[in-house]
Amino acid sequence: MLSSNHHPKAVTRHPFRPEIDQPVSFSEAEYDSAVASPRDVFVGRWRIVSMEVWDELDLLGPAFIEFDSRNGGMFQFVAVSGDIDYRVSTEGDEAVVEWSWLGDDDGEETGGRGWAARNGVNLVGHFYIHRGDDSAFVAIAEGPRRTPRERA
Repeated sequence: MLSSNHHPKAVTRHPFRPEIDQPVSFSEAEYDSAVASPRDVFVGRWRIVSMEVWDELDLLGPAFIEFDSRNGGMFQFVAVSGDIDYRVSTEGDEAVVEWSWLGDDDGEETGGRGWAARNGVNLVGHFYIHRGDDSAFVAIAEGPRRTPRERA
């Protein structure tokens, strides 16, 4: 029997990391939004609240990741910041955002990749620095905001 508040088959799944599959609880409105437009599930600014590898996330300012509506975005955590080029795909009923990025790590030019998926109201994923560290992260929505690229 379907609950009026939750979709029974919502699962966070990443195509290359099946070990992170776990049931999640979406409200009907969130689920309908994800199915209607997978990109909308990610667009906005997300506050990074924890990372597997680093502790001092707000070293140079608030740690965040932001996705605009034009496959772009930006992020910052510890001494790493960058510009994102992303794509959204679906795995079953679930949307996954994957990106490449170019930026700066404590004054040195660098790049990498990452991915994320919704886990209820949270964003969970992984950042990879090219030939460097990588870390899982958890972020919470700060609200729909536009990046400078969208403001121009």
